[in-house]
Amino acid sequence: MAVLPIERDFMFTVTVHTEQLAEALLFAAKQDIRYCLNGVFIDAKSQNIVATDGHTLYVGAPNTLRDIEGALADVTMPRDFVEAIAKWKLPRVIISLEDDGRRLTAKGVDTQISALSVDGKFPDWRRVYPKSNDVSGESTYLNPEYLMRAWKADIALGGGKKYPTFAQKQGGVSGCSMVTFFENKGQAVIMPISSAVPSYVRFSI
Repeated sequence: MAVLPIERDFMFTVTVHTEQLAEALLFAAKQDIRYCLNGVFIDAKSQNIVATDGHTLYVGAPNTLRDIEGALADVTMPRDFVEAIAKWKLPRVIISLEDDGRRLTAKGVDTQISALSVDGKFPDWRRVYPKSNDVSGESTYLNPEYLMRAWKADIALGGGKKYPTFAQKQGGVSGCSMVTFFENKGQAVIMPISSAVPSYVRFSI
């Protein structure tokens, strides 16, 4: 990634909690042919960050994006760009999108990197995000690996290491599991395993 000159014209500038970016990567795809799934999405409508691999979905805490200047726009940040930011180990970074709507800039204390945003439309994550009346508590079948992913994210956000401290509800129309992380620092949606999968590879809660 190239170092950018300081002077740029930006469409928007926003301050982001880096811990939220790091946890979003746990739920993003890695080598999906749907390239937008490999990154972290800035959602203008909710003023939040979102990531998904098609099986799990991460939605950041309400205060993930702060100090928004300009017109916030939908944009997907590439995975290597977000990974580089997470390695800075800073509490917050400033992310900007240039007027061309493509080039992203992240600025730390004494570091600045750039990357092009990911082409393609990010999935409509709200279609699978449970509404308040769409979580019934009915039994559902989940992949244990996805539950461990949620626990790992919860630990990184300050939750318990000996036992999960996230709140969880399941069931409803989609049969998904809804996870709320430690101190409401974000949420995750875990999609169920198909009922056609043999019972010995399913995990019921």
